[in-house]
Amino acid sequence: MNTLIIFDFDGVIVNTERTTFEFYKEILPAYGIQLTEVDFRYKAGRKSVDFFRDVLGEKFDMGLVTTLIEKKRETFLADIPKFLKPLPGIFDLLEESKRSGLKLAIGSQNEKLLIQKAVDVFKIRHYFDFMTSLQDIQKKKPDPEVFLLVSSTMGIPPHESIVIEDSPSGIEAAGRGGFASVGITTSFSRKDLGHATKVIDTLTELTPDILINL
Repeated sequence: MNTLIIFDFDGVIVNTERTTFEFYKEILPAYGIQLTEVDFRYKAGRKSVDFFRDVLGEKFDMGLVTTLIEKKRETFLADIPKFLKPLPGIFDLLEESKRSGLKLAIGSQNEKLLIQKAVDVFKIRHYFDFMTSLQDIQKKKPDPEVFLLVSSTMGIPPHESIVIEDSPSGIEAAGRGGFASVGITTSFSRKDLGHATKVIDTLTELTPDILINL
């Protein structure tokens, strides 16, 4: 029986994967770089540096990438409601899960300040018992460090916890850590998320009972 639900942030609580990609797609032509829709597969579930390393190839320049990342960071932090869109069903799922006595946490690789500002802007901070971010971990997904950190801090073992993720690397991280997982098709197809315990298209498909017993 699961007593802890670990939510990824990007693509699960809010949709930042798509808005981040569209932001880069819009500003990169000024630097002589064109992104196509095909390039989106490189972004979801990954850090921006790794994304640019893949899509730019020989054109990769760390100075330019650092500039782009900082520009995106400042832009998003300045207008969170514009760039971060809560996923349909997230507010009801958080409320119902908390009311059912479940412990809730965020296990994310995103920046701490962005997560903290977002949960305040959308008035959902009080639902979470613990939140992790990029600054709390050394290894990225598919390493399970971020989820194991939540589990150990909360004192709830992986076999009594479930992870909600939107990327294959996140699903793999959950599996490697001994967690059951739900994959949501925000950024990837059902086939891409096929190793999850359960795959959904929207959070409205989940209830506390389903999460407890999955």
